[in-house]
Amino acid sequence: MAKESPIATLAAKPIQTQIMVLCGILVVLGGLFYQMSYSAGEEELEQSVRSYKNLEKAQNDLKIREKEWKELLKAKKDLDLTINTNQVSLPKDADLNSFIDHLQGQAAVAGVSFKSWKRNDEVSAGAYVKVPIAVEVVGNFHQVLKYFFLLGEKETTKRIITVEDFSMVPEKSGGPDEILLKASFRATAFRQADGAKTFVAKKEVKKKAPKKKSGIDKVKEAREKRETQVKDAVDKKVQPAKAAPTTSGTPKPVPTSPSELEGSNNTGSQL
Repeated sequence: MAKESPIATLAAKPIQTQIMVLCGILVVLGGLFYQMSYSAGEEELEQSVRSYKNLEKAQNDLKIREKEWKELLKAKKDLDLTINTNQVSLPKDADLNSFIDHLQGQAAVAGVSFKSWKRNDEVSAGAYVKVPIAVEVVGNFHQVLKYFFLLGEKETTKRIITVEDFSMVPEKSGGPDEILLKASFRATAFRQADGAKTFVAKKEVKKKAPKKKSGIDKVKEAREKRETQVKDAVDKKVQPAKAAPTTSGTPKPVPTSPSELEGSNNTGSQL
C-alpha cells in the first residue's frame, strides 16, 4: 500500500484542522520574514542612534570651542588696540612732522598763536629717546592754560608729551582790555631707542639640596672610620720606642722580641 502524502493526509482532515495548520504555517512564515527584514533594520536604527549621540556631543564641543574662539578673538582685538596705542604713544622713529602738527593743532583749538619752534638734540634715556622741541606761543592767560591742558589730555593727545623749562612773560597788548602772555617751554616727545633690547629676567638658580645618605651608606662610612682608627692604633703600637740612656753614655738597645727580653732579664739577675 502506497504511503499517502502530507497534503493528502491534511485534505482528509476536518476543515477546522486545516485552518489551524494553515494559520500555524502563516505564523512561522511571518516570524521568518520579521527575523530577516526587521532585525537588520533595528540594528541600523541602533547604529543611527549612536551616530546621532556622537554627532550631538561633537556639536556641543564645537559650540564650546566656538565660544572660546570668540573670546580669544575679542582678546586679540583688545591686544591689537593696545599695541597700536602704545606704538602711537612711543613710536619707533621721531615722527617730527606729526608732532609739530599736533602742537599747532592744539594751539589753534586753544586760541593761542603758535609763534615758533626749534628742534633740540635728542637725548638717550635707556630704552627710549627724548625728542625735545623749544616752542613759543602767545595768548591770554586762559588760552595758554587751555593749551597746556589740551597737551596733557589723553583723549586729545595720544602721544606722550612732557613740558619742561616753562617760562611766561608779558607780551605786547592786543587791546586796551586784553593782556597777552608769551609762553616759552620745551615740549618733549619720546620714541623707542635704536635696537632696543627686550630684557628678560634671570631665573633664580635653586641650590640642590644635599643628597640624603641611606642606611647602607652610613654603615659603610662608620666601618671605614672604624678601620682607619684601628689601623692608626696598630701603627702606634708597632712603632719602636726610643732607647733609654745608660750611665756610660751609650744608649742601650730596647728588646723587640720575647727572647731578647728574657735574655736581658737573666743578665740583670746575674748582675
